[in-house]
Amino acid sequence: MNKTLFKTIIAMIFCVVFSVPAHAADIGGTQITSNGACVMDHETGRVLYEYNGGSILIPASMTKIMTMYCIYESIDRGDISYDTIVPISANVSGLGAKDPGLTVIPLHPDTVYTVDELIDMVIVVSANDAALALAELTAGSEQSFVERMNSTAEELGLTAHFYDCYGLANNEITPVSMAELSRRIINDHPDILDRSSKTLVSFHGGNYKTTNHLLDTFYYSGADGLKTGTTTAAGCCFCATAVRDNVRMIAVTMGSAGNDQRFIDAARLLDYGFAAKKELFSKLYFTNIRTVIDGKQVPTLYHMGDKVPVIIAEDLEHYGYDVEYSGDTLTLTRRRGKKCSPISPIYYRNKDGEPAYDIIDGKTTRVILCDGSVRHEFETVYSLNGYTGITTDELSRIYEKEWIDSTSTVLINTNNKADELLRIYTPSFEEIDLSSAPPMTADGITMIPVRPAAEAVGDAVYWDDSLQAYIIDCGSCAAAVKPDSTAYLRRINGVTSADVLPDAPRVINGNLCVSPRTLARITGLGIVADEGTRTILLKDNGSVQFYCKKTAELFSAPLPDLSH
Repeated sequence: MNKTLFKTIIAMIFCVVFSVPAHAADIGGTQITSNGACVMDHETGRVLYEYNGGSILIPASMTKIMTMYCIYESIDRGDISYDTIVPISANVSGLGAKDPGLTVIPLHPDTVYTVDELIDMVIVVSANDAALALAELTAGSEQSFVERMNSTAEELGLTAHFYDCYGLANNEITPVSMAELSRRIINDHPDILDRSSKTLVSFHGGNYKTTNHLLDTFYYSGADGLKTGTTTAAGCCFCATAVRDNVRMIAVTMGSAGNDQRFIDAARLLDYGFAAKKELFSKLYFTNIRTVIDGKQVPTLYHMGDKVPVIIAEDLEHYGYDVEYSGDTLTLTRRRGKKCSPISPIYYRNKDGEPAYDIIDGKTTRVILCDGSVRHEFETVYSLNGYTGITTDELSRIYEKEWIDSTSTVLINTNNKADELLRIYTPSFEEIDLSSAPPMTADGITMIPVRPAAEAVGDAVYWDDSLQAYIIDCGSCAAAVKPDSTAYLRRINGVTSADVLPDAPRVINGNLCVSPRTLARITGLGIVADEGTRTILLKDNGSVQFYCKKTAELFSAPLPDLSH
C-alpha cells in the first residue's frame, strides 16, 4: 500500500471516529448532538439554555408525558382510580400486529389489568398498547382522547399539537414546551417521579427494564425520570430530570445522534443547568434597571435566578433612613426630613450583566424597616460580603411602587402611606390585621384595603370575570365595584340597582383599596374616625363606643361620622 493511500485511509478513519456531528451545539465547553434541546430550572421555569428551543420537532414516545398528564387529571377528578379495571379493545390487542415495530406488552382481552399497573408500563417501559388502553378508558376512543390532549396543551400554554396518544404519529412540540409540560406534570402529579425512577417493573409474570438509561448504563447521580422517545422521523429523543442539593433540572434533547448519545446529551444539559443555576443564584449582578425612591436614584442590582431588582439596605442611609445593626438584625428607620445624599450613578451605571457581589450561603440577616407606625420584616434577604440586599418588590408591601417599562425604572413613593392611621377596629373591638396591606394615602385621601376590613366583619371579597369587577358580598347585600370608577352595582334582597360611590376604588400594590366613606357605602356599616389619633372604628347602626388607642379609654363617641 503506498503512503498516499495509507494517509488517506487514516484520515478517513480519524474523521469518522472523532468528527463532531453536523448539528452539534456548544454548551458549557462541551457539545450536544441535538436538533433541538433545552434545560429548564424546575422551580422557576427559567430556561437556562436552549438550542432551537422554539422549533417545532417530533417528540415520538415523549408524547406519553402528555398522555399521562391527562390520565392523572382523570384520576384527580375521580373519573377513574388506580384500582379501576381497564378493558382491552381489539384496537389495543391488535396494535402489535398493526405495526411490528411498536413496543407492546402485549395486552389481552381476557386478562384483568388495573390503571395502576398500566401506568407503570407506560412510563417505565413505554408500552404503546398500555397508553392506548388508558386513553380509551378515559375518553371512549383515541380520537376523543387526542382532542383532550390538544385542549390541555392549549390550557397549559404549550406550543404543541398531537395526532395520537403514544407517539407513532408525527406529533409536534418544541423542546421548551416539552420541558414545561414535564415541569407541570412533576408539580401537579408528582406520582410520575415514583414511577419514572424505577429501573425494573414486574408485570403479569414478566420483568421489564426501564428505557431511561440515566438510571443504569449511563448512571447520572440524582436522575429520577422522565421519558424516552424514538421513531425514524423524530430520531432519538429524551426528556430527563434530576435533583441535586434540593435543586431540580429538566433537560430535553430531540433528534440526538444515536440511542446512547441522547443520554450523553441529556447528562451534559443537566450538568450545564446545575452549574448555571448555582452561578445565577450565588451572585448579584449590575443591571440597567433603575430604582428611584422619592425622586432620587438608588444603586440597583439584579438577582438573575429570582428575577428581581435588589438594592443594598445599607445604601438607604443616603436616602432618609437610619441604619443600625444589632447582632444579626439590621434595622432601617425612616427619618422624615433627614438630609439625603444620593450615591453617584458613576459607581454602578453602564455595568449591565457584570457580577457585583457574591451571596454568602448559610448566613442569615434579619432586615426590619420601620416607618412611623409600620414595622415590616423582609422575607427575601441576600447576605453579601459586608452588605445586605433587599428586593424592591418587598418595598411595595409598605410603599406605592410603579414599574415604568419604557425606561426599566422602579418608582417608589414613601410619602404615600397614611403614616398615623394606626388601627382599624370591628364593632367587637377586635383589631383588624393590616400588616399585609397597610392603609395608604392617594391624592390626599386615606385608602383602606378592602379585603382585611371586609373579612373582619364576615364579608367576602372576590373578583368576578364576567362583570370584570370586584364583588363585596355582605350577606343580605352585595356590591360590584370597578377600580377607578365611582359607578357601582348594589344588590339588596335580590334587587339590583345602580349607585355612585363617594370616591373611586383603586388598586394599590395589588390590593383593592377604598376610602372610609366608600367602604361605609358598600358595606352598610357606619365608620367613626378620630382624626386626632387617626384611628377608625367600623360600627353598626345606633350608638357606639370608640376605643381611643392613645388614651386607652372607652367612651361614647360624638366623633365625625364618615358614613354619609
